[in-house]
Amino acid sequence: MRAATAILGAVLVLVPMTEAAACDRRCIAGGGDVLSAKAVRRAAPKPTPRPIVRRAPTPTPRPQPASKKAVDTLAAQLGLHRVNQVWAGDVVTKSGPVTTYTSNTVQQDAGTYAKRVATVGTGVKSSYDALLANGRTSLSDGRPVSGDIYANYVSKGSTVVFDKFVFFQDDREVAQRTPTPTPRATPRPTPAPRPTAAPRPTSTPRPTSTPRPAAQVGRPRATPTPSPMPTRRPRSTPRPTAAPTPAPTAAPAPPRVVRAGIALAAQGDPLGRIEVLRGRRVDLWPRATVDGSPGRVPSWRLAAGEVTALGPLSGTGDEPLRAMWDVLAPTGSVFTLRFAVTVEVPGELPRQVDAFIDVVVRSPALVE
Repeated sequence: MRAATAILGAVLVLVPMTEAAACDRRCIAGGGDVLSAKAVRRAAPKPTPRPIVRRAPTPTPRPQPASKKAVDTLAAQLGLHRVNQVWAGDVVTKSGPVTTYTSNTVQQDAGTYAKRVATVGTGVKSSYDALLANGRTSLSDGRPVSGDIYANYVSKGSTVVFDKFVFFQDDREVAQRTPTPTPRATPRPTPAPRPTAAPRPTSTPRPTSTPRPAAQVGRPRATPTPSPMPTRRPRSTPRPTAAPTPAPTAAPAPPRVVRAGIALAAQGDPLGRIEVLRGRRVDLWPRATVDGSPGRVPSWRLAAGEVTALGPLSGTGDEPLRAMWDVLAPTGSVFTLRFAVTVEVPGELPRQVDAFIDVVVRSPALVE
């Protein structure tokens, strides 16, 4: 019995106790032979704290921006095209008597849209002049240059809004040469005839006196005959000198006729209108003639027009413009391209002429 009591005491020592829940032990009275009826109560366990769970607030869904394809579709319906050539400044180039006015562009997808709203000629004022973001240059005589005016739009959400007007200049000016006057031969003044002195009258001989009788008169005297005075000849009047007749001047040569056009082959004939399939590549070759004969094209550039370029927008006569159209033109209209073509003219400076071509885009079934 004593051994059991000792073991129970050791177990009670090992159990952790608290002030609120003490174990009520009673030992055997008198000799420790009888155990108390009450068993040792275990310590009451502490209540386990509940974890505090904080829930994150539900985020408010933000409106998703419209897709690029949806904005492109809306822009095409409004007659706009996506900008892939950005205006980078105006350029004025002088080559002898020729001054060229052009605009530099940089190939870049700016994410904006545009359309041509007007084409103005040299010296023609436009209601857009005061609204242009980049202004309009003037020629040496004060007249405004020619070019194209484009309206630029930016995307805002699911629609497009107007941004600004941009002017792309394209003109040339040839300085007028002052003709050198041909000196005319001045006729020499004819001297006025001098008055001729009148000849002096010959003196009349005096009458001979009556001869005296021989007794009184000796030898008769010889009556001297006065010699006549020499008569002065009148001076000859010089004849007027006729003014020299100027040599006839050769008639000026007629002006050279220089034309430019666009062909679909390197040696093809220029065309004014073509039809292409949407999404198909086409090569456009600038060609020129001088007085009806083929002329050499040292350079060309695309001056205006809506096109998806698959290569450089300028080059030589041996390089075409590779283009493609992935949208259709508005109903009742076509895509018009304008090329600035430089043509060599024998005996003269190179000329820059414009070449136009209308493009009709047909719509086959395309897989995007």
